[in-house]
Amino acid sequence: MFQSYVEKGSNIYDRDIDMYKSGVDALLESEKNKGKIFKFEHNLWSF
Repeated sequence: MFQSYVEKGSNIYDRDIDMYKSGVDALLESEKNKGKIFKFEHNLWSF
């Protein structure tokens, strides 16, 4: 069994990354968002 939910990151104008970044900048922005989600999940499991 696996249970999950979707975490949405938002920005000031609620736009997709490809609307305000391109190329390598978009990749770096998405990695930054993945890092934030990872830290959030890690803190949930810390005792």
